[in-house]
Amino acid sequence: MQYSAAIDDVPLIEQDENARAALIRRYPQYQDTIESMHRYGCAIIDPKYYLYDLDEARWFCENIAAGKSGMRDAWMSNRAVQNIATHASVIRLLSSLYGRRAFPFQTINFDRGTEQRTYADTYRIDTKPHGFICGVWVALEDVDENAGPLFYYPESHKLPHIERGDLVGKRSYADYERHISALVDGRGFNRTQALLKKGQALIWTANLAHGESPRLNPALTRFSQETHYSFEGCAYYSPMRYKEEEGKEFVLEPFDIARRRFVKSNQELLAGRPELIHRLAPQWAIWKATLLRKMAIE
Repeated sequence: MQYSAAIDDVPLIEQDENARAALIRRYPQYQDTIESMHRYGCAIIDPKYYLYDLDEARWFCENIAAGKSGMRDAWMSNRAVQNIATHASVIRLLSSLYGRRAFPFQTINFDRGTEQRTYADTYRIDTKPHGFICGVWVALEDVDENAGPLFYYPESHKLPHIERGDLVGKRSYADYERHISALVDGRGFNRTQALLKKGQALIWTANLAHGESPRLNPALTRFSQETHYSFEGCAYYSPMRYKEEEGKEFVLEPFDIARRRFVKSNQELLAGRPELIHRLAPQWAIWKATLLRKMAIE
């Protein structure tokens, strides 16, 4: 799919009613998803993942990622995790909804719920222009309501993007959690649990407030995979890591899992380069994982 060089500064799915209607006319097969994403900031989809990949990723969660409260970037060592992250239908859908080519840059695999408090992805990683981050959470088994399912607040994506400078106190992560919880509670959003069936996925816009419910039955598993996607042509940074002493944003260069390359941050939108250690560390991890995989095959 080809995209015009004249790219909107706001994701198509977050523009006005005219843009929503235009998206539906262009992609009628995505109508339900477009309607839900535009109104609520999220949608449940069935990407038709391969059953082998779902089962293999579940095995990985049960045997390798167990007890790690979310294992990051297992795509480096596990082919099924990588296949789920790079699934063509998901990349095609997100690229259509946002108007830029989507790429996966991070995976997190879970064997159980983590009881993570409310947050929005945009505080951990954001883009300029804002909003070009998307989360996709895949159920690798049917999700039980007592297993600590993901929760989210429909329509909370319309809240303002939070920067570290917006916080009071020491501007710690705990201060952020209090800040966003107060915003969500003040607007009276309805909390919804993602009780998905195996193979279903919840997708959400960058600023949607979400978290993980308490594990009412600690014996229950919640095998799942979360993949974060961004979009080409943006500047990438982490508001959470804002360098207050220097007055500089913490610039990132995410790794495109599908095309196996780092994506340069747009210098015209945000000046700065990532610190060397934050470029070398993932390069080393990728090289090491690739080598171990080759050795295992041989």
